[in-house]
Amino acid sequence: MNQWSARAAGCDLALAAISGVLIAASMPKVSMWIVAWAALVPFFHAVSATNTRRSMFLGWIMGFVAYLGILYWVVHTQVVYGGVPTVVALAAMVLLAAACACYMAIFSLCLALAAGSGSGWSVLSAAPFLWVAQEYILSKFPLGGFPWQLLGYSQVPFLPAIQVADVTGVYGVSFLVVMVNAGLYRFLRRSRGWHREAAAVGTILALSLGYGLLQLHRHPPEESSSGKGVQTLLIQANIDQGLKWDERFRTKTIEIYRNLSLKNGKNARFIIWPETAVPFYYQSNEKYRPIIQDVARRTGAYLLFGSPGWHRKDGEVSYFNSAFLLDPQGRTVGRYDKVHLVPYGEYIPMRRWMPFLNPLVQGVGDFTPGERVAPMETELGKIGVLICFESIFPNLSRAMVRQGAWLLVNLTNDAWHGRTSEPYQHLNMAQMRSVENRRPSARATNTGITAFIDETGRLQETLGLFRTGVLRRSISSNREGQTFYTRFGDVFAILCLIVSILMLSPRLSRVRVSIKRHISYRRFFS
Repeated sequence: MNQWSARAAGCDLALAAISGVLIAASMPKVSMWIVAWAALVPFFHAVSATNTRRSMFLGWIMGFVAYLGILYWVVHTQVVYGGVPTVVALAAMVLLAAACACYMAIFSLCLALAAGSGSGWSVLSAAPFLWVAQEYILSKFPLGGFPWQLLGYSQVPFLPAIQVADVTGVYGVSFLVVMVNAGLYRFLRRSRGWHREAAAVGTILALSLGYGLLQLHRHPPEESSSGKGVQTLLIQANIDQGLKWDERFRTKTIEIYRNLSLKNGKNARFIIWPETAVPFYYQSNEKYRPIIQDVARRTGAYLLFGSPGWHRKDGEVSYFNSAFLLDPQGRTVGRYDKVHLVPYGEYIPMRRWMPFLNPLVQGVGDFTPGERVAPMETELGKIGVLICFESIFPNLSRAMVRQGAWLLVNLTNDAWHGRTSEPYQHLNMAQMRSVENRRPSARATNTGITAFIDETGRLQETLGLFRTGVLRRSISSNREGQTFYTRFGDVFAILCLIVSILMLSPRLSRVRVSIKRHISYRRFFS
């Protein structure tokens, strides 16, 4: 196809955009997870009759539309709490969506190259590997990666589909979804050999879902009232983000957390407050520190809470987003400094060139990343603490569990994002971490969504947005062994990346030869 008519171009663009809309709709809070299994079919049809350059553009369009729908909450955060003008916030969201869409553009380009390599790769055999490869790269670059709402996360509400993550991580779920999309596209096209392809897709899907059902049977829901385990209390104080850092509101903030803990803390062994629940430097605040220590002593429980922290070294002071653990005597027995900071939220990369974004970090300070990922040691066992969006990075949870953590605790504050989809997306990804490592999670938030999650990703109890309250549950600490994913990590994703490189090698070699010839011709005629 040498000519791309206006009519054909418009139709292809519409199909790519439809795929983007369907991908966004499959994610929280819309959570129409079932549409993800056919979301890519319009896109596959659009790129089937185009060249590589057009395919790349259509892939970018699909990604751009999808990320606009997924990341729209960025505008609310910047305008309401960052003091950024609406126009600038909209531009930032568009730029972020455009940057993330480049990865889908690369996927589409590689798909076209593989299909045109003459090596026998079809959409069905190539697309799942290439998709996982681009997700894996997105998870690593830039700025430490941004694996927000990968396609596999769309299936978190469909528990049988995500249990394979204890072997493959979330990438295996993405692989399944893309494979079914490609198989459905080939079936609708009645492509050569579609009978065999349908049988292969059906077999792999059936085995994966069967494995998922087996895991759900092995890990049935636990009773909340069961006395076997650690009685755990999650506190959601629902502190208005506009007042949280106001010094005049500190006493009221601590009173709310204190009263909720003392009122509901009878027989509790572990009480958890969210990220920066203590909105001052706990280490050096002589006024409020004794009050917080008294909560641990009066309840006889371990108390975990978020607070800004500091550390002095060689005369210089560094500031951290930290979590502190007090024992039942009120002594500090553990501390974790957040390792993976939020770009443009907790620090400003390339601050010199973007000073207009400084207001984003002025509310909580410009933090330094922690240096060590390790669980906290207690008489209750080892506890793996993840602060805020650290829960979206599988390697951090893996590191905690590999070092013996039987429980993952996510302290976060999603008040920044209001009633947008962000709190639902954030919870969705925390659920996947429990599946990958077969460990329960306790998630304490300022304004929601606070939750207990079991090792299958099942939500046991939740406390919704902008409600004040507590969740209490007995969590069994009898968690032994490690999953394949915990032990070996992203082996599946790396294999997909290797397969992708191998399938593209013949075509890339020809492109390299063509470029060399072009350069030599230009030198000859210059």
